[in-house]
Amino acid sequence: MVGEVAWDDVWRATAKQLDQYRGAGLENLLTEDVVRFATIQQLVAAGVAPTRLEAEWRRPGVPDAVDLVVSGPDFAAVEFKYPREPRETNAAWTQHLGEALKDFYRLAHMPKQFTSLWCVQLLSERMRRYLDGVADRHGVRFGLAPGEETVLDPARVQALPATAHRGLARWQASLPTVEARCSAAHQIGKDLLLVVHSVTPHP
Repeated sequence: MVGEVAWDDVWRATAKQLDQYRGAGLENLLTEDVVRFATIQQLVAAGVAPTRLEAEWRRPGVPDAVDLVVSGPDFAAVEFKYPREPRETNAAWTQHLGEALKDFYRLAHMPKQFTSLWCVQLLSERMRRYLDGVADRHGVRFGLAPGEETVLDPARVQALPATAHRGLARWQASLPTVEARCSAAHQIGKDLLLVVHSVTPHP
C-alpha cells in the first residue's frame, strides 16, 4: 500500500477485470482507454471519490497531458501504454519504445506533490521480445518482473535510434537518469502481461 490507496490491490483487480474481458472474447477490442477506465473503476471500488479523478490532466507550460491523476491528500499520476501491432514485420516497435520512454520521463518530472507515479504497460509477448532485444543491443532494459529495476541512462537512451528519443525533446538539453521499479506483473491470458512500474521522482 502506498499512502491511502492500496495500489497493489488496485492493479490486481484491474488485471482481473481485463482478463474477464479477454475471457468474454473482447481481447481484440482492448485499448489503452479500456485499461485506464478499468483502473478508474477499481479506484472507485477501493473508495476513491470520482471527483478526485481526472483524465488527460494538464498543467501550464507543458504541452502534453498525463493519462490519469488522483488528487490529494495523496496525489498520484498514472500513464498507460498498450502497444498494439497487427503484424510483426515492419511494425512500429521503435516508435512504441519512444512513447514508453516518454511516459517514464514525464512521470519523473511531475510536480512535487505527486507522491505515487505509476507507469502501467499492457505488453504482448511480441512487444516483450522486442524490449528484450533493445536491452541486448543497446543496454536499455525495462524491469518486467516484480522487483526488477528500470534505469534509463542518458548516454544509452541517446544512442537509441532517433525515432525512439524524438519525443524526449523537452529533456534533451540535459537528459537525466530516470529510475523505476516493477511493483507488479499480472498475466492476462497467454499473451498479455500487465506490468506496473513505480517511477522515482527526479530530484
